[in-house]
Amino acid sequence: TIEVNSTANRDYDGLLCAFYLEWLGVSSDSFLSIRLQDVTELGKKVYIPAEDRTIKIDNDTIADFIWNYKNTTGRKRIESQKNITNYKQNTLYRTTKGDGINKKTIYNARNNFVSESGDKRFSKKRIYDSGRFYALYQEEIKCNQEFKMYNQKSKTNEEIRQIIRSVYNKPDMSNELITTCLRSYNVYKREYLKNKQPQSC
Repeated sequence: TIEVNSTANRDYDGLLCAFYLEWLGVSSDSFLSIRLQDVTELGKKVYIPAEDRTIKIDNDTIADFIWNYKNTTGRKRIESQKNITNYKQNTLYRTTKGDGINKKTIYNARNNFVSESGDKRFSKKRIYDSGRFYALYQEEIKCNQEFKMYNQKSKTNEEIRQIIRSVYNKPDMSNELITTCLRSYNVYKREYLKNKQPQSC
């Protein structure tokens, strides 16, 4: 809808792909390193070269979108154009321009998207952060225990810290940064649980 209504020539499929992977814990910087051949098994496996790890995607909607985007060879720059203009790069994020893909590419596309949609939830690191907070909430459910800031010497605290490092894929994440993440997470969780409550008639 935004592409159709935009006065400029917009192609947001690559950005939507970035949004999905950000939700799954891939930073926008790491996303830039993904090549077409790194997406396999119908979009259910994505290798992240910048992090030297592979993520498995068990959500069919996300996997289908990424797989379809990977196999898209180009697009029409304008609706009246008869032939598609081929994408120029072999990275997962591609454009019809010959320029290389870099941080500025994603930054500009995101800003245009937020400006044209009017939805600030897609700005900055908000999708990445909310995805990691949701993952922490799922880990809390599995552990049947709230993640709080415990005494530094507590064994339970160490186990929780390792879970948080795993969720963020940052094995060297400092205790100070973990504490900061937990504070933000608990704000997120309060709002999330409040929104989950059934509305009264």
